[in-house]
Amino acid sequence: MVSESFQSGKPINPTRPIHSQVYDYCGAERGTKIHMSELRLSNDSSFSLRGLKQSLPWKFQILPDFQIVVNGDVMEPRSIKSAICFDVDYQGTNCGEVTGRIYLTNQRTPNVGMHIYVNNMEIGDAQMHLNRVTDKANLQSRIIGEINAPALSGAIVIDKSGFKETHAGVSELYDFLRGKALEVRRYMESQSSLQKIKKVEKSLIRVADQTRVCLQATGVSHFNNKKVFCLDRLEIENLQQSLIMELLS
Repeated sequence: MVSESFQSGKPINPTRPIHSQVYDYCGAERGTKIHMSELRLSNDSSFSLRGLKQSLPWKFQILPDFQIVVNGDVMEPRSIKSAICFDVDYQGTNCGEVTGRIYLTNQRTPNVGMHIYVNNMEIGDAQMHLNRVTDKANLQSRIIGEINAPALSGAIVIDKSGFKETHAGVSELYDFLRGKALEVRRYMESQSSLQKIKKVEKSLIRVADQTRVCLQATGVSHFNNKKVFCLDRLEIENLQQSLIMELLS
């Protein structure tokens, strides 16, 4: 294995060999060790050890046969809590098998986006992928997708910053994900409508309770042998105002 450094497309130092080694890390039979020291970062650099530990489980899928260790700390698989899960299982003509999950969180959460993995490595920007499949702001802030598309290895650009836009499999994948995003959106809207109905039901119950208390506090007379609640004009206006406030709350 050799290494070369380039500047403006021209080599700036001679080719030199790199001696690869296999490390016994956490009982693994083989792996890759990345050693960084004496880092010179600019004052406005956002790099930090904590940020690195938080981002790596999203950039790579931690599996039983694939672990990530940072300074001796074994990274835990990412965890998504308080969310509704939608399974993804699709066999495309051009994009091949697509599996994974799409989560709808209860509120805005970190790492939102459509994370697309090829051979356990995230490709492209998750937020950009999500913007491609839905333009609903309230949905973009609550969706986390974990999508596996191993057949798209040939559609990755050289620097792994995204996919080739002209690849048929990429277009098919986006079309499929748009359909899943629409499914999630319809579910979210149905839940929102259901919550509104429940809120109105609770308001009506409070209104009924207040009405009963108000009427019980008034005098009672009889008309044609029937009990009649007697309210003066001020009491009626107060009751109307109370009902309005309850329904608007």
